[in-house]
Amino acid sequence: MKFLKQFSAVLLLGLSLCVAADRGPVAPFQANEKIAFFGDSITHGGIYLYELQLFEALRHPYAPVRILNSGISGGSAWSGLQRIDFDLLERNPDRVFVMFGMNDVGRGNYLPGTPDEKTLAARSRSLDSYRRNLAAVVDRLTQAGKKVVLITPSPYDQYGTFKSSSFTPCNEPGLFDCAKIVREIAAERKLPVVEFHPVMTELLKKYPEMQLCGRDRIHPGRRGHLLMASLLLEALGETPEVGSILIDAKAKKAAGAKVENLAFGEEGGSFCYFPRALPWPVDGDYLAVDKIRPLTSRLNQEMLRVTGLTPGRYTLSADGRELGSFRGEELEKGVNLALLDTPSARRAKRAAQIAGQYRAVDQKLRNIVHGNILVQRQKGSIENPEEAVATLEKWLEASKSNPAWKYYCSVVRSYKENRPKEEALKAEAAKLYRELYRAARPEPYVIKISR
Repeated sequence: MKFLKQFSAVLLLGLSLCVAADRGPVAPFQANEKIAFFGDSITHGGIYLYELQLFEALRHPYAPVRILNSGISGGSAWSGLQRIDFDLLERNPDRVFVMFGMNDVGRGNYLPGTPDEKTLAARSRSLDSYRRNLAAVVDRLTQAGKKVVLITPSPYDQYGTFKSSSFTPCNEPGLFDCAKIVREIAAERKLPVVEFHPVMTELLKKYPEMQLCGRDRIHPGRRGHLLMASLLLEALGETPEVGSILIDAKAKKAAGAKVENLAFGEEGGSFCYFPRALPWPVDGDYLAVDKIRPLTSRLNQEMLRVTGLTPGRYTLSADGRELGSFRGEELEKGVNLALLDTPSARRAKRAAQIAGQYRAVDQKLRNIVHGNILVQRQKGSIENPEEAVATLEKWLEASKSNPAWKYYCSVVRSYKENRPKEEALKAEAAKLYRELYRAARPEPYVIKISR
């Protein structure tokens, strides 16, 4: 019976993956690989990119990869084509993940109510343009010798009942059709696909109170970005195991991770644990996502199992700090160290702080790029920073009717402040990247189990 259950699970998994297999799997990241993410504001703000960078540093501290943010707010597949050379190919990534759709779908064509023929025709034109321009992006990248992975667009939340400034239910239909186009282009060119749209849409419907796509129904909050990062990690083949320790207290033997100075008696024992990786940090957003699509069971398992203990309750501690109290049978079943306040977990949280600092600097650099794009659209010159700022201020003054005017004010402010410091910011980003990988290196610590 157990075999039949296992066989059924494998069969179902195989069936669910058969379509993806036709397009080819997403290859795991390789040491020293440079990976760019090309997209719109969801990538520009890109919390998911920095969570991905953090996870990779924690899980593979001696095989660094560099993740590049090539998202621009307001971007589409068409505008991506206009900047693909200077904002992407000049950065020379080894692989490019592409996600457009939110600004291609034509959200204004999906107002509530039954669409007329004119509206249906406008929807069709937007989708045709999306197909044509996304295909052109892919072809330009492959012609340049870049490996390409497509991502179905993150959804628009047309399911939540909360109030928002506008409501254009463009997810089904709309972004659903964009996701279909992504899959068709991938199938035609035999490219791998990472699925954001169907998974996130299902969760939006099932848990509307989570507001995974934020108050504006478009831009995911951190919980949505954690979910997106986890979907990427699963597609990349990352396994749940951070580490695994099996202790036989009676035989005084250990298996799994490297262990030294193992000593056990009737009242418990201790050993020195040498982790190979650090766990993904656990906070409130992590726990909230974990309830609707488990992060822990899929990506964050650091199991300690201890057999042969005398029945009773034991205190588990690490480097003298108490982690919790567990019955012998709980320890035999397994305790997930990734969820406890271990020295490794504290190191991971420090690495997360550095990743946050790295993101803050990188966002300033992205705003410089965005400012330069806006200057060039106004036929201005970016060679002289003062002239570039003057062009932006003139354009901003004439754009007060733009619904995104306040956002563009922040872009221009950031540009004025940071354009003169661009080289220093690049150096700071490089320094923080190195610090992240140094902080992510695990260190041994002593685990004690005592009655």
